[in-house]
Amino acid sequence: IVYICWYELRGYLSVRSVDRLATSLQSDDVRQAKRQTIRWLQAVKQECRVEAVQHASTTEEIRNMLVPYINTLDSKVDVLIAKESVLTGVVIGISPWAVVDGIVVAWRQLRLMRSIAVVYGMRPSSFGTLRLLRRVLVSVAFADASEHLTQWIATKVPSLGGLLPAAGQA
Repeated sequence: IVYICWYELRGYLSVRSVDRLATSLQSDDVRQAKRQTIRWLQAVKQECRVEAVQHASTTEEIRNMLVPYINTLDSKVDVLIAKESVLTGVVIGISPWAVVDGIVVAWRQLRLMRSIAVVYGMRPSSFGTLRLLRRVLVSVAFADASEHLTQWIATKVPSLGGLLPAAGQA
């Protein structure tokens, strides 16, 4: 129980630290912005940028220093998303069962969200992960239900038989 509580607390604090960084960069408090930026840079293993942040005199300078690095992180995340999308699409294309497709999509989306959080220096807690999983499962269930509904309507209305299954897949 102590381990689970510690794990949850660390996840919560990592998310809170990024929130505090964003808030401090929007304020005029340079000292607070420097402190939060240095903590975040150390969390994402970018100690080489700490010295430049320490010499900054305004929050605008700190933001301008972070923009190129954040753009690099955004590019890494874009690559992760593209790779995960292709991999998920291939697995779903092979699978003939909708239930398996839903499970694969839920698993891969959850894995992707955790990977993105790690890139930005956060670690979602178990409760945060469960909330994300709930959202993923709702979207998967809705997609599966809409596919079954369009197939059922297509069997009841033969003139729309070719149109509705295509709409359900979109």
